[in-house]
Order: sequence, then structure tokens, then C-alpha cells
Amino acid sequence: MKQVLDNGFGMACGDFFLGLVSCIGMIWTFTLPVVAQEAAPDNKSLEAENAQKRLDFMNKAMARNELAILGKTEIPSKLIPAPLLRWSSVEGNVKDGGLYGFTRGGRLDVVMQFPLHSETFTVQEFVATCEQPISMKRDGQEFWRYDSPSIEWNVLPDAKPPHESKTARTVQFRQLAESFEIQIDHGQKTFVRQPLRLLRQPVHRYQDLDIGAVDGAVFAFVLETDPEAILMLEACQSDTGPQWRYAVTEMTVNALEVTRNGKKVWEKPDHRVFCQSFVKHYTCPYRPLPDDVSLKGTLKMSTAVPAAAGPTPTPARAK
Repeated sequence: MKQVLDNGFGMACGDFFLGLVSCIGMIWTFTLPVVAQEAAPDNKSLEAENAQKRLDFMNKAMARNELAILGKTEIPSKLIPAPLLRWSSVEGNVKDGGLYGFTRGGRLDVVMQFPLHSETFTVQEFVATCEQPISMKRDGQEFWRYDSPSIEWNVLPDAKPPHESKTARTVQFRQLAESFEIQIDHGQKTFVRQPLRLLRQPVHRYQDLDIGAVDGAVFAFVLETDPEAILMLEACQSDTGPQWRYAVTEMTVNALEVTRNGKKVWEKPDHRVFCQSFVKHYTCPYRPLPDDVSLKGTLKMSTAVPAAAGPTPTPARAK
């Protein structure tokens, strides 16, 4: 009996010891990933921090620009401090970008986009959208000037009159925007015609009674999320009563064709002129200053795409 008890006790102790070792091993096994996870960086937090730095870089760079509307006297047009749209593009090799606007309080005078291709290569694009000559300066030095009316407004005679309610006009804005189709001849040497996608939410909404605009909305047509064309719609007062008008402008050097209900209403040829003033659409690489926000390390968490190659400037066309 004693030997049986001894053997039973020994077996029980052995089982207990083996179980204890097994438990310790399991605890060690489950603890390692937890420790590793705690040591690993929080990717979401890091990307949010990098995104904020990129935004700070774009905002500060755009704030260096000063726009004046030219006439008998110069009238300042102010930068809307936050982007109208934040976007990126795998096909266009843009890790991050912002769409910005200058305004005197209502209609946009200039629309700009600022794509970040890499830590050392960023591009700035400006297109004039006002009916007066403009002058753009950076740090007090003029770098872009356009002396001609830069946008053409047309009436939509077949559209139902603007509703008195702003909420109802919001629906009308979207319906009117959806009646437009925009195609782009996209590419560098070989061009492919592609339809642009309408962002149904306006990037800017405004009122400008000085020009008779009771309500206005700006829509972006995009490739991926890259704005390539801008549609401006306004509910306005006229001698015959309330009516709609529209204007289209480019946000690309590529050719565009705009149709409405199957009928061509606007087009733009391919126009690859870079770093030249006295043009409606100004495009040039951005040269950062030492006090700009650093982009170092801020694009690593963004979309993984090949390194960007800068555009090859072409001579300005003879006027």
C-alpha cells in the first residue's frame, strides 16, 4: 500500500511538474507577441502625424502666395486657409495633395492644386477663374500674371429655375452637375481618352451678390481622386428672372472635352507649357524655403508608388 501511495504520489508530482512547465511555456508563448506588439510603432498614429505635417507644409507653402485683382486699383483676394479637397493618385504618382482657392468672399478667383510626389519634388498649379486680370506674387515678387478674362460663363436655358430654398437648390446643383460629362486625353506620349468622375459633394459653396450670384457651387471632376477639371454653377438673378449659369476650367495640361446631355459645350487642347507666366493655367515645380515644414519621412506610410520624374518644360507658344 505504501509503495502504491508512493508511486501514485510520484506520478501525481510528475504530472503536476509537467503541467506547470507546459503552462509556463504557454504563458511565455502568448506573452511574446504582446510585448512585440507593444514595441511596434502605432502605424495609424504615425500616418496621422505624417498627414498633419504634410498638411502643414501645403498650407504654409500656399500662404506664401498673394493674389491681387487688377483694375483701377488692386483688390486683394484672400486664400481660403484650408484645402477645399485633400487627394492622392497612384496613377499620377501623388502621395498627397491639396486643392485650394482664392476668393474675395464669394466666387473663386483662382483655383490651385499642390501635389506632393516625393519629399523633394512637389508641383504647384494655378488656374484663373475670375473675369478680371490677376497678379500672383510670392514673398512680394510677381511670378504669374494673366491680363485677359479667364473664364466664360454660359446660361443653362433648359434648366428649371433655381428653387427659393437652399436645401432644394442643393439637390438642383447635384442634378445639374450630373448632366455634364468630361473626358480627358490622359498620358504623356500615348494618350488614352478616359471619363472623369464627378465628386457629387461641392468642394466650395458660396454667395456673391455683387455679381448677382444668389448661390454658387464648385464641383471637381477627378481621375482617381485627382481634380482634372472644375465645374462652377451659379443660381443668379437676371432681367428675365432667376436662372442658372455655368463655367468650366481645367486643372490639367491634358486635353479635355465637356459635353452636356450629349452635346459638346466646352473643350481645351493639350497645352504643355511649364514655368511660363502670362498663361491662364500656370504650372511649375515648387521650390521650398529653409523655413518650410520638413517633408522628411512623412511620405513613407503613404501609397507605395514609383518615384516621380519631373515634367519636361516646353517652350512657350508664340502669341
